[in-house]
Amino acid sequence: MNYFLIYVQNVVYTLFLNLVFNIIDIDDYLPNTSLSMLFHRAALSGNTWLLNRIIDVSTNNAAEILAEDNFATFRIAALDGDTEIISRLIQLARDNNQLPEMLAAEDYAAFCMSVQNINCDTADIIAAAAPDQLPDMFSAFDFLNLDEQNFLHILVILIHIAREHNQLPALISANNCRAFRGAARNGYIEAMYLLIDIAPTQVPEMLAAIDYSALRWSAVAGELNVVNLLIATAVQYGVIVEMLRAESFLTFRLVALGREFAVLDRLIVVANSYNLIEELNLSLSSLEIQDFVSIDSLRHIALNRESSMRELSSNEKLMLNDAITHYQSQIDAQGTEAIIRDLQSTLAGRYLKNPAKIHDEVLPINWEDHQSKGCLAAYYNHKTHTAYRYFMQPNPWISPEASFVIRDELGARSCYDEHALLIALCFLAVTDESIQPTDEFTIENRLENFIIELALINRAHNWDKSRLTSEGKYEQYDDGEGDKPSCKYGLSSRLLQSVQGHPLFKTLTLEIIKQELRDFTREHFSNCIDANNNVALQDSWNNLIESGANDSTLDVLNISLEQQLEFIHNLKTKYQSKFTPTFEQYIREAFVIDDTHPNHASRFGLNAGIDDLLSKQKNCRI
Repeated sequence: MNYFLIYVQNVVYTLFLNLVFNIIDIDDYLPNTSLSMLFHRAALSGNTWLLNRIIDVSTNNAAEILAEDNFATFRIAALDGDTEIISRLIQLARDNNQLPEMLAAEDYAAFCMSVQNINCDTADIIAAAAPDQLPDMFSAFDFLNLDEQNFLHILVILIHIAREHNQLPALISANNCRAFRGAARNGYIEAMYLLIDIAPTQVPEMLAAIDYSALRWSAVAGELNVVNLLIATAVQYGVIVEMLRAESFLTFRLVALGREFAVLDRLIVVANSYNLIEELNLSLSSLEIQDFVSIDSLRHIALNRESSMRELSSNEKLMLNDAITHYQSQIDAQGTEAIIRDLQSTLAGRYLKNPAKIHDEVLPINWEDHQSKGCLAAYYNHKTHTAYRYFMQPNPWISPEASFVIRDELGARSCYDEHALLIALCFLAVTDESIQPTDEFTIENRLENFIIELALINRAHNWDKSRLTSEGKYEQYDDGEGDKPSCKYGLSSRLLQSVQGHPLFKTLTLEIIKQELRDFTREHFSNCIDANNNVALQDSWNNLIESGANDSTLDVLNISLEQQLEFIHNLKTKYQSKFTPTFEQYIREAFVIDDTHPNHASRFGLNAGIDDLLSKQKNCRI
């Protein structure tokens, strides 16, 4: 598109109209449709003089022209952010008693578009034109479909406008506290903190909006951090019981149906601490089975609070199936108990190399060797020892208040037995030197990550409490008491996620496939470029980039069919059943050579960084 030509046309057009307006009374000669077109064009081109002239000579029908297409000219001007035009149109509407109607057009679209496009000056002008309509403007704004950065920017603009016109309570309350609910639904915790900070007296209203829907939305979305913030805030404002009971414990049922087990575990723990478990169970028992297909399993959860492999998502089940297929023979040969003993031995060995200390005094690994209360914090803060304690039978460090433990005449211990097979599988995976670590992990830090997760599992419910920080925000913290291990519920998923940097424990996405293809093609091109062909390839590549001309010189970089098949085979081996036929088809189609891409250099070169490879080879040659 020739933007200069368009600019010249607009200038000539404007000069012509200026001349005509100064010679004749255009209102007598042009029909309303032509005048309407001139009005619209003057506004959109930002020509305030021309717009004023049209308004002056069309006093009889200026209001009618302004109102055309439900005040479309005003909305488009707001979208463009032209403050002079916006101010003039507002004045015109005010003179003709059209201002409330114009601002409200298309559900206050002009204001909403100005804010959403971060046109602060335009939004300020519109807000100042009718402050009494601000509550309706705030209610019209959609907070549900914004990314986090835009959400925060827009929220800050609206807060500024609301404060300018003493309308902050209206902003908070707008559309049943939609800003707060939208932040909770999307997991935008910083926006939630901001709303809580600026309107502390309206926090109960925000929490309770639409029967405490902020909790339901965030819980169903799996936003555990948001759920924890809502719980802590509800406790502070004395509405925690009401929030949990809302809609007959609807949040619990929806979260179970959505299989957000970490969130459900947290909700059940809180419900239990407020003696709501029996009430929860009664509520579930009173429901029709057809209302919630998982009612039996949820009732079981409320009563027993335990889990099994059934709790895994479809992706996690696929991941687990691949891992079992790969490690089954090793597990059969060694036995689960032996692998767990090997894990315990590994943890003990790592502790002895880097033990907990108090004032340079090394603390022994076993309780009976050192029972001083003063050393407990050092043990609790030591990740390796905390993971080691998870497998102790009994574990003398367990808190007397711990709920999810087994107690017998010997003492208390964690309930890891049900997940022993999965723990053994994960341990084999993180220590498997035959599978190259991915995502910049090493064997060592892959194991370290697994140990940290075991430690967190052993003290999972030591983190149930929240406290107010010096910044006025709530945070979870370790209560410093004896071990309170995780319940079984959701543990399977947590263990699978503890294995990082291992291809069998990684959800495969198209982005990962694209990265694999990029890495493969880059390595192939690198191997093909040498001192003998570098100059010719550089010339041909530059020619292709500058003119689009493609010659056969670049064909030397083509990837043979045998290499393509080997690449696909390697991906199948690496990702097992997660490498679906859809991914394979994508790879095969990517290698196709056609008229648009007559060789693989033209197809993959830019993404693989051929230019960089050619430059490196040139520098080496020099």
